[in-house]
Amino acid sequence: MTLVMNLVHLLVQILDFIVNISYQRRTQTESCGSLGVGLMMASVIVVMVVMNGDTSNHGAKQSPCVNNCDRLLQEQKNQENIVNLGNKARKSYIDFAKQHGMQNNNEFGPDGVFYKVSQTCKELKIREFVYIICPFGTAKQSSFGTEHVIGRRGTWKTWTKSHDFQLLMDNGDSVQCPENIPRTTTIIFQCGLEEKIISIGEDERCHYLVNWSSPAACEGQYL
Repeated sequence: MTLVMNLVHLLVQILDFIVNISYQRRTQTESCGSLGVGLMMASVIVVMVVMNGDTSNHGAKQSPCVNNCDRLLQEQKNQENIVNLGNKARKSYIDFAKQHGMQNNNEFGPDGVFYKVSQTCKELKIREFVYIICPFGTAKQSSFGTEHVIGRRGTWKTWTKSHDFQLLMDNGDSVQCPENIPRTTTIIFQCGLEEKIISIGEDERCHYLVNWSSPAACEGQYL
């Protein structure tokens, strides 16, 4: 309110000065008087706007902040439960590798844990496209009766202690690809309670990204 009162006081001083000048000049008396009235009306409008803005600022109510903490904590708890259950399921994958003498075969990841995954094929339909993905085997895409191999076999693109398991399946069909470059598929494994294709996308022409859920990718988390 102090700012508003100072502004009003300043406007009154300016108006007094203009009115005195207009009366001192005997010519253009009427026009100066009109000018003074016009300025007076303008000043009143300015003061009303300023006061309204001042009161509206003081009376403004902010919308309450949405508290997402509970939701985020619940999501984290759910993820930890999935990982812990996945760890238990992962042990059966290691046992499966041992039964087949694959526990020391790094081709299938640490302790051969992905050997069981190599015995699995999953299918996913996206619009007119049908994908059949067999990790360490063959990945195929078909639509309208046409089929393309989009990856074969599999070598580890990344395999780190941070649970980043990415399998590269290359040497696919090159038909309709730029410069006849063979199709390739990268499978990104993430911790889950079952073997499942989460999503498939083409990040660039003839290169496919597959997000795959598996207990094999739950290595040692939240234990």
